[in-house]
Amino acid sequence: SSNINSSATSVSSTGTMDDKTLALKTWQQHLTRNDSIIVDHFQGMHRTSLTCPHCNNQSTKFDIYSSLSLTLIGQTNTNTTTRRPISIDTCLQHFTREEQLDDHNAWYCTTCKQRVRAIKRVQLWSTPDILIIHLKRFTFQSSNRRGIIQQKIEDEIDFPVDHLDLEPYLLGPPANINININTDSNINTTRTVDPNANANANANANAN
Repeated sequence: SSNINSSATSVSSTGTMDDKTLALKTWQQHLTRNDSIIVDHFQGMHRTSLTCPHCNNQSTKFDIYSSLSLTLIGQTNTNTTTRRPISIDTCLQHFTREEQLDDHNAWYCTTCKQRVRAIKRVQLWSTPDILIIHLKRFTFQSSNRRGIIQQKIEDEIDFPVDHLDLEPYLLGPPANINININTDSNINTTRTVDPNANANANANANAN
């Protein structure tokens, strides 16, 4: 699954507070202990919701993040010469998708009074001025004979050098941002774009 490098600040609600109020409260609480230039330019907020599949009771939480770790969605075609690059939009769609928790991570629904396999979804509420995206190029699989097997995803990543549009993934107000994308190449590509664009992007390529 996709990960977010989050801080410890979070505020949750079970429906008694609307999203905008909850988000504002989370950010204000974070600033009381973490007010700095790093926070101003490198941190944003994401919204995590857990929904009961039986009664639709929902718990919402906002957290602060400083980077996004995106899973690279593998392709079934094993012929590397005909494989198309993985789109960064595909990774973002996977990141914001709904997923159902398994029995080991069941959530207690206060309405049903029992643990349920809740529907979990993480969505971006706000983005920082400079957003760092980490691409997860390694997969890990268990093997009875060899233990944990690590494999690197060698596919090329397709991402725009400018105008990476994050608005489809944002729940909160839109913001102008710079995007730093980590790829496997040591070549850094930087381009300054129109500061009045909806999603300004400096793409800095570098990967794990």
